[in-house]
Amino acid sequence: MTIEGLVQVCNEDDKDTLQKDYETLLLHLWMAVHTTFSPTPSGEHLEILRSAVETITLLEEKDQQWEGRPEGSSEAPVWRPHQCRHTHDNLLEKMVDSQMRNATVEEDNISVSSVDNLSTSMKREVCRMGKRLKEDVLRVARDIRDCYPPDFDVCNLYVRLYHQKFSAKLTELARSGLDVDDCNYLLCWVNNYYPNDILKHKDLEGHINMESLGTLLSEKDLTTLEEQYLLQKESRVRTWFSKALSQEEEGWLSGKSPELIDGYCFCPLAIDIIQAVDGAIREARTILGSEAKAQRILCQLDSFLISYKSSLEEFVKRTGENTQAVVKANLVSIEQFR
Repeated sequence: MTIEGLVQVCNEDDKDTLQKDYETLLLHLWMAVHTTFSPTPSGEHLEILRSAVETITLLEEKDQQWEGRPEGSSEAPVWRPHQCRHTHDNLLEKMVDSQMRNATVEEDNISVSSVDNLSTSMKREVCRMGKRLKEDVLRVARDIRDCYPPDFDVCNLYVRLYHQKFSAKLTELARSGLDVDDCNYLLCWVNNYYPNDILKHKDLEGHINMESLGTLLSEKDLTTLEEQYLLQKESRVRTWFSKALSQEEEGWLSGKSPELIDGYCFCPLAIDIIQAVDGAIREARTILGSEAKAQRILCQLDSFLISYKSSLEEFVKRTGENTQAVVKANLVSIEQFR
């Protein structure tokens, strides 16, 4: 039975038959849409989906025609309006929810090396969900998008649904009291992997509106995690600075002369400290997605330089055979710090 036949005026005896025909038709439509993420979509499957979307569009048009009919005209059939577009969007939401829930337990098509080697269950869960999101939205952009007319805005629709599900899960995890390692990993997804590797993927360019999505975490939740990260990173940097300075002090007090390079006294302290700070800032920039936030780590240099100055002054007060050589070597370090 054709769509045109279904929308013809019918007598009372035909209503039950037509209602059943409509229900059968709709069932086939939803089955076609529901198989969007079948493991191996074929050209035939995409053609079926395209036909289903065209039928949904026709049914929507017929609904609008009945809703816009003049007063006093014949009563609308019991199956009008169908609101197929609304039902379609609700079905997509359920499909996305199922895809994301299944991603946390399924390992199909996901590299063992990239997921199972992660050290915690939280990392594996986030990674699987993120990979599922990426694979599905890219499939929509590459294949599914062409099955829909532009007014469906299907890429933005799918990305918004996946964004909402991913955001809800990450928010739940962020509020669960993460340890340092898991906190860092979650921040990497929020500030780096998701916006850069997924939303800015070349296949999504021009098809999604990133600004309309908002952030994966609320400002409050994100600030809490970022503060946790920065506090532990600053603590590690201070510890490393302290150990590096203590090691240098031990060398000074042991009476050993500093290393000679091309006949000049050399102290590696400044180079080591600068490299450590640079590495910490580069890591923070990646995890926090912000140069300004990462620069906060530089503040740890202030207390280190005060300790370094104090240690060197105390050493100079001592009289030792290596004093002059140590001072010469550290003059180079002081110049490098500047």
